[in-house]
Amino acid sequence: MRVPSNGEEAFTPIPLEAGRVYKIVFTGKYRFRCRWHDEWADAAYRTDEYKNFKLRYPGVEVAGVGAVPDGLDSWTEDRANHSYSCLTEGGGRQVPIRIAPPQGAFYTTDHLNVDIELMPRGTPSVLARQQARIQAKAAAELAAEQQRVLQEQQAEAVRRLAEQQVRDQEQKQLRQAALAKRRQHRLELRRRVQELVAHVQHEANLLDPQYCDRLVHSRRDEILRQKAAWTSEYQLLLGQVELVALIQQAAPEVLVWYERRAEMLLLAEQLECAALDEAHVSLRSLVPITYRTLGEVEGIVGELFAHRAEFDQLRRDELVAGSTAETAGRLEEIVRLTAHNHELLRRYGIQAQTPEDAEERFRMLCPCEPAKTVYEQVEERLEAGETICAEIITARVKDLFVEQCVLVWQRRRALRAKDWAEQGRLDQRIASCRAEFARWLALLKRHGFPVENARKDPLDRLSPLGEGIVRLCRDKLHVQKLLKELGDTEAVEQVEALYAERQVELFHPPEDRYT
Repeated sequence: MRVPSNGEEAFTPIPLEAGRVYKIVFTGKYRFRCRWHDEWADAAYRTDEYKNFKLRYPGVEVAGVGAVPDGLDSWTEDRANHSYSCLTEGGGRQVPIRIAPPQGAFYTTDHLNVDIELMPRGTPSVLARQQARIQAKAAAELAAEQQRVLQEQQAEAVRRLAEQQVRDQEQKQLRQAALAKRRQHRLELRRRVQELVAHVQHEANLLDPQYCDRLVHSRRDEILRQKAAWTSEYQLLLGQVELVALIQQAAPEVLVWYERRAEMLLLAEQLECAALDEAHVSLRSLVPITYRTLGEVEGIVGELFAHRAEFDQLRRDELVAGSTAETAGRLEEIVRLTAHNHELLRRYGIQAQTPEDAEERFRMLCPCEPAKTVYEQVEERLEAGETICAEIITARVKDLFVEQCVLVWQRRRALRAKDWAEQGRLDQRIASCRAEFARWLALLKRHGFPVENARKDPLDRLSPLGEGIVRLCRDKLHVQKLLKELGDTEAVEQVEALYAERQVELFHPPEDRYT
């Protein structure tokens, strides 16, 4: 008969006679699909990577019993001819036979040949042979167990005798080692006492209380830096009870020397605490406003105004776009910074509830004018009629124009992202930048200094318009490539903003621009 190799059961053509023994022979091989290639297998082995039938797999089942160790009775193998056999006992019914393909096989259509041969009468039944094998195995195991127990008993007796001899020898050696160790320990203690006495004699000044007091007052910081080392040495010494007892008998000045160092540490800590109290009093006392601290106080008052403006802007943004974790965190930070600034002002004698109160109190305590910036100083000298160079004002005007271009580009990006909080913040910065730009530009024109039109770009004079656009794009790509090679990503974004402003100038007249 032929049995499919796809795991499907096939029954014997006729029922097998009850009580008779049959020999079932499996021959042939079959092909199956595994992953992306074909492999071969017979009733017990599949091929390896070299196409050899050497990989055993559980493929054969007869009446539900597989060809595993002690599974099918009288299992024989002829791997060279792909022939395998076993014995089974009939039960008066058809017997199912199944060939399960190897694990991983997902397609096979081949068969294996199965021959069923009736054995002669008198052939021991499968059950009888199994019982005989079981009895023989049990008898062999019993004899082996008895032999093993006898050998273990003999070995145990020998081992106990050897262990007793070893224990006796070890106890003798331990007693001798303990005596030698005690002698060595006493010698080590005496040597240690001698070392400590020599060390104390080398630094015998510490035994003088007056010298210790002067040393603490003159080298307090050095003594405090030695606190961990001195404390560790003292505790280590006190932990050696036998050594301390021997020191008390032979050299008590050693313990006095260690105690004197501990007293020096206590005195140094007391002096350090007194110095820290004096420092705290100095730092928390009222500070007068002088020309050295004038700018610092004015900066604190300016921060109060800035923090309040930012606080109001964030609260307006919350009403429009809703509250976020970032906004709430920034509001708390502004509150903490404002409280800190008020605390700093109180050190200068300025008690205020609002920035206006702080500024008024500051003017009352220090009626002098605040320090002017370098640009305001140049402006003052120009207004006074002095003939000076205004190059610093011209450079400031150019910087403000570049800053306006960057801010306008960032504002457009915030509008596209619908980031209203960022857009409001940028509007305030743009307004401040434009006001300062107009102030310095008017100053230059008023005093007759030549002013280069910051809004005019040489590309506006190009003709035709396409040539200007091509040149602008080529220049932008060249600059961005150079900055990327240098690793300056922030400058790349600023260049993008500048060229975006120039591109707007190409398509729109100057009156349509932001600046």
